[in-house]
Amino acid sequence: MSGCDCSRRDLRPTWGWLVVLGAFIVNLVAIGTLKSFGVLLPYLVTNLHTGTSVIGLAVGLSHGVSVGFAIVTNQLLKKISARKLILFGGFIAGGGYCTCAFVTTSGEFMACVTVSALGYGLVILSLRVTVVRYFPRNYFIAASIMLSGGGVGMMVLPPLTEFLTNAYGWRGTLLLIGGFNLQTMVAGALLRPIPTSHTQESTPLTSRSSTSNGASYLRRTSDDENEPTPSSSAKSSRKSAKISRKSTRSEDEPGTSASSSHFEDSVEADKSCALWRTIKYGFQKLEEILDFRIFCDFPLFSLAIVAIFLHGITYTGWILFLVPNARAKGYSPYSAVSLATIGGASNVVGRLSVGFILQITKGYVTPADAFAGTLMMSAIAFCINPVANVFGVLALAAVINGLSNGAKTVLVTLVSRSAVSPERFPTALSFAMFVRGFSEPLGGLLIGWIYDRTLSYDQAFLVLGGLDACGFVFMVFARCVHCRTTLHPN
Repeated sequence: MSGCDCSRRDLRPTWGWLVVLGAFIVNLVAIGTLKSFGVLLPYLVTNLHTGTSVIGLAVGLSHGVSVGFAIVTNQLLKKISARKLILFGGFIAGGGYCTCAFVTTSGEFMACVTVSALGYGLVILSLRVTVVRYFPRNYFIAASIMLSGGGVGMMVLPPLTEFLTNAYGWRGTLLLIGGFNLQTMVAGALLRPIPTSHTQESTPLTSRSSTSNGASYLRRTSDDENEPTPSSSAKSSRKSAKISRKSTRSEDEPGTSASSSHFEDSVEADKSCALWRTIKYGFQKLEEILDFRIFCDFPLFSLAIVAIFLHGITYTGWILFLVPNARAKGYSPYSAVSLATIGGASNVVGRLSVGFILQITKGYVTPADAFAGTLMMSAIAFCINPVANVFGVLALAAVINGLSNGAKTVLVTLVSRSAVSPERFPTALSFAMFVRGFSEPLGGLLIGWIYDRTLSYDQAFLVLGGLDACGFVFMVFARCVHCRTTLHPN
């Protein structure tokens, strides 16, 4: 009786919105910190005696590893509660950023941000899966509000970082940023236990594995009925053993080379077969645990993964190099930071609006359609950067990129949710976040490498526009495949 009451109380809408508030705070701090590294980039390059590409790679790792670690977090959620993972992960993330204030080399800086990323890796997927489970019907709106915190962080933290750097220096600023990130633990404290159905939903492979085990058990029992009784089999085995010993004594005398070589060959063959069986069994268990079958069962999700991978590269490129791009065009630090504020405000609008739009146009516009449209928007915004020498044009590009990237951040979750069955959503989201997390460090490395060789961000932004255009093509193709599969299931 009390267990049922607790389950109803845990899922009541009021407390669900408090969970959304906690997730909002986490995204505000995490994405705002990533954007703030664009302000700190010149100080880090100068004081750590390194190149822009190295710092770009490190900052890309700070978010990429946290997102990519979701594939491990998905397995931990089956054993450990989301509340514990978020509390522990928030402590690791904040501590890692605090340690960045004391580094002296680029290697130490990369190690510290990687530790913070691992902490956030325990937090991000846990929060997103929990929020979607609190709102099974109107998860579009809940996800938009949750992820809009990242846009607010882009808008608020970069100007604050500029002010703190002038007041306390870049090391003191990093120490304060680490303190901001420790507030992630507050969000973890807001989570209440999910009812027991949570474990059944988070382990979609249970039914399939149990079914297969049951089938194999039935096969074994049917085969056992046809097998001889234990007494008869034991007698036959003893007879065969006697015959084999007699033949061995008569044919293979001790010391003969033929018998020993034959025995050694059989032992080696048995070892190689056992090794091969072990490797094959390991791959089968890995496929079963990680559920790689999801790519075969849902073609739309398989093609969307490619677009998500490309989006990860362009997302990091825009987040990290928006402010340095304006500085390279000759604008003052405060003017460049104001672009981050403009882009952050647009990002908030994009994250908030996409959920409401999809909820209103449900049945007409799918998350895959919206994702394709936002990819084309950001491609256009990147491609106008070479001719954007007036501040107004740069601000317009920041608005377009802010809207599109904000919407795409939410749509990664929504596409993963709508492209697969509900019980396999955690697996789909973990793969989507893993792929995006793998590509985000490439964005920082690629743009930094191009700038180090050309001393201009124009060519780098053109490359980013081309990647988003390729993602648009993949999403259109995925939509066509999905429509064809729906119309012609066979």
